[in-house]
Amino acid sequence: MRAPFALPLAALAVAATAASAQTPVPPPAAAPAQAPTGPAADCDRLAAHPLDPDRRAAAGVMMEAIDPAAALAACEAATAAEPAAARLWFQWARALEAAGRDADAAERYRRAAQFGSVAAMSNLGLMLMEGRGVATDVPAGIEWIRRAAERAYPPAQVSLGSLHEDGRFLQRSDAEAARWYRSAADAGDPSGQNAIAWMLEQGRGVARDEAEAERYYRLAAEQNYAEALNNLAWFLNARGREPEEARAFATRAFEAQPDNPAFADTLAAVLIDQGYPAEALPLAQFAAEQEPGNAEYHERRGDALWGIERGADARAAWQRALELATSDTQRRRLQQKIERQ
Repeated sequence: MRAPFALPLAALAVAATAASAQTPVPPPAAAPAQAPTGPAADCDRLAAHPLDPDRRAAAGVMMEAIDPAAALAACEAATAAEPAAARLWFQWARALEAAGRDADAAERYRRAAQFGSVAAMSNLGLMLMEGRGVATDVPAGIEWIRRAAERAYPPAQVSLGSLHEDGRFLQRSDAEAARWYRSAADAGDPSGQNAIAWMLEQGRGVARDEAEAERYYRLAAEQNYAEALNNLAWFLNARGREPEEARAFATRAFEAQPDNPAFADTLAAVLIDQGYPAEALPLAQFAAEQEPGNAEYHERRGDALWGIERGADARAAWQRALELATSDTQRRRLQQKIERQ
């Protein structure tokens, strides 16, 4: 199953890092006149963000991979030695956030933002919007995110696009959302690539263009971005194209996030359509158990049960889906399935 890209407020932090378990392709690191040494070099190695344009490390490290104790020691020492270095304040803040010290992290993000770090502006904005480590201040948070986005920081562009698509805190505008998503996508951000692909596929905010949508999905999938792997699998399967590739993409997405019911449902759908209902059933069962109010998951479970000739159980699953269905199209489809002989 796929869902529109628009993120709930609490999930904006995921977009801000481009991925949680996936590593985005970083832009070239800043080339200083003299390479950092000592604590600064250690701080760069241990806590730089892959998409921070100010980073000096070759690749950077995702939040989940930060060693808080080592990074805290290095970045605190580095910042004491270079108190005007924005990137070091930002990296110290990341180490603090990784250690669960949100209030201290927010304070350092603010200092780094004041020194001009766009990555810190973005993260500070998210913390202000979420009230994490600081008092909630949505307008101030949006302003910091906007500053970073306007300075071409891709994660902030994705966050700002999502805010426009969501419409709760900014005027809803699919065109503005698509503009920011495309900007991030063209800078190589896999979250932005996945988001603009969805908009292009649906014709929201932009002219519908399935070929361009597939291109962006594939760019994000090349970076192992799980949502894009899932969406590309669904995209191909719905069009009856490249069945082996669709199954491979769906499998990779599910393996990356085995607790994600949407990814389990996509893999189940692909397997059912390719003639493997028995293999699909445990996946469909898992998705329906995780989100018992989701009509599509119950429908998929019914499809798998029908495929293994458990007609009564299939009709019961479809009946439950019918009770939960929210669209006339799905209701008609389910009614036809229930009436099968």
